[in-house]
Amino acid sequence: DDEFLPIDVLGPGNYHKDLAIIISSKKQQSILVNEGYSNVILGGLPIVYTEHFPVTRKKNTLLAFIAHSAESDTQHILDNNYLDYLESIRKDWEDIYVSVFGLDWNDNMDNAIKSRGLKLLYGAHPFDKNSLNRTKYNLLSADSVSSNMMGSHIAYALSCGCKTSLFPELAQYDPNALTSSSLGYTLQDAERMANFYKYEYLIERFPYLFKDPENGFRDTDLGNHWIGKSFKLDNIELMQALGWNTHGQLTGYTKGFFRRAKRIMDNR
Repeated sequence: DDEFLPIDVLGPGNYHKDLAIIISSKKQQSILVNEGYSNVILGGLPIVYTEHFPVTRKKNTLLAFIAHSAESDTQHILDNNYLDYLESIRKDWEDIYVSVFGLDWNDNMDNAIKSRGLKLLYGAHPFDKNSLNRTKYNLLSADSVSSNMMGSHIAYALSCGCKTSLFPELAQYDPNALTSSSLGYTLQDAERMANFYKYEYLIERFPYLFKDPENGFRDTDLGNHWIGKSFKLDNIELMQALGWNTHGQLTGYTKGFFRRAKRIMDNR
């Protein structure tokens, strides 16, 4: 939050100032409001709206999240160094699962994981409506979580009560992948974002995360704070925030009509 900018939520695109934005912290809300956005709502991250599962946690089980790409940019995510490390501690655990992002699923990744005696787990996928529920279920099932990259999965793991840790030889986030994507990031913006994933930046702010997985950091309250659980909206509030009620749909349709009409007139 200390270095938060509107681009971190909205990306580099230009949006109308009345865009509905659901955010997970008061500081982020304040920054966006100061930027002129008038419809910024405290509501938490999407995982706070997932189902509740009666899950028995598996002791001595490690769930590893490997760095992943996104819909808009493709990263080089096959980190053999991290997989070698997981293989080296394999005998210390009953099972080690490696969660692979759905868009990164391929034969090379499959072979790299299974050949080391690790278990491949189908991770999140942006086009799977059950993706977040499945991720939460996996987190509630595992005793410990390790990862070679910082991300929302760290907050999710803490909120689910996992012993959580980061591998110190972190995967390198390639800023060129963002600048070459269709999103329109400048190299300066991409390099700024890449800095947040570097060891030097993270060890200064989150030293308690850099531990061996068996001694990982556990703090459910901090995890719940990071995901904005206290700001969870009820169903009616959420529908209003997203414009899913009748009034919201009519308002959106009307605004959309006038914006399209204005563009047509401006182009004449």
